[in-house]
Parts: sequence; structure tokens; C-alpha cells
Amino acid sequence: MAAGPARTELVSASRQASELEWERLWTGTADRARLDPRDGFAAFAAARERGDLDAAGVVAAQTLELARAQVVATPTMIRERNLAIAVSQLGDIAADLGDLEAARGAYGESLELSQRLRTSLGDTPQVLRDLSVSLEKVGGVAVKLGDLEAARGAYGESLALSRQLHAALPEHPRFAKELTDAEARWAALSER
Repeated sequence: MAAGPARTELVSASRQASELEWERLWTGTADRARLDPRDGFAAFAAARERGDLDAAGVVAAQTLELARAQVVATPTMIRERNLAIAVSQLGDIAADLGDLEAARGAYGESLELSQRLRTSLGDTPQVLRDLSVSLEKVGGVAVKLGDLEAARGAYGESLALSRQLHAALPEHPRFAKELTDAEARWAALSER
């Protein structure tokens, strides 16, 4: 489908709806432990895509609070994955705002959570992808901070995981694209 004005308006309205729905849920739910952080993730993505970093930061903080509380109350693999995503989103906002040390800390915590999930669940495609994305973010902020050794380590691991995923599921277009992107990051870093 071509992206014309009607398509853009439809997508924009959808994004606004996810933000409004999250606000309604967050402010209107007495027992927030019942909320699903994935609703917050959608609102975060919408606000960030609109360029409203203040709103995205508020949602990131809310989903992080929720995800941490849920893991403390009843730790499950899904809840731990949600926590890893919430921490990573906090890193995204920090990076967007130029606070690279805060981004490094958040991405590092998200990476640790992803590594724990790999230890618990093994090499499932979702676990490997989450770990690869975490490593890519750690590497990206390391490049921006001038820590090329850390970037090489993170990008190298991310590339290896992307290759593993693509080899296991070669027909999956997302894994093929992510492998191409990982190879490009590695090549660009190798030129430095």
C-alpha cells in the first residue's frame, strides 16, 4: 500500500490513540499491577516517533515502574522480558536527549536482563533477537562515547547472533534485514 496522505493520517491517528489509551489506563486504573506494559511500549513508540521526547520519557518511566513492580511481585520470563524492554526504552530517551552515560547504564542493564533470559530459556529466536538488539544498542552508545573496543565487542556479538538467527530461519525477512544491518555496522566500525 502506498503511503499517501490518507495512510499517514491513519497511522498518526493510531499512534495518538495508543498514547491516549495508555494515559487512560495509567490514570484510571486503581491497581496498576494489572496493566500490561506492552500498552505503554506502544504509547512510548508513538510519542517518540512524533518527536515528543517529554511524553515518551514520562511513558518510559511509567512502564519501567510498572515492569519492575511486576517482576518483584511475581517474576516470570514474560515480565523479565518486559522489564528489559522498559529499561532499554529509558536508554533510548537518554540517548535521544544526549545523555550517553545514562543511556549506556540503561542499555547495560537491559543487556544483563537479556543475558539472564538466555540462560533461563536457551537460544530461542526471540531470546537471541532480544540479546542481539541489546548488544547493538550497547555498541551504538559505545561508538558515540568513543569507546571503540566496547563497541567492537558488542557489535561482534550482535553480528554473531544475527548470523545464527538468519541461519536458523533464512526465510524470515526480519532476520535477513537485521543481519544486513549488523554487517553494515560491523563494516563501518572496522573502518575506524
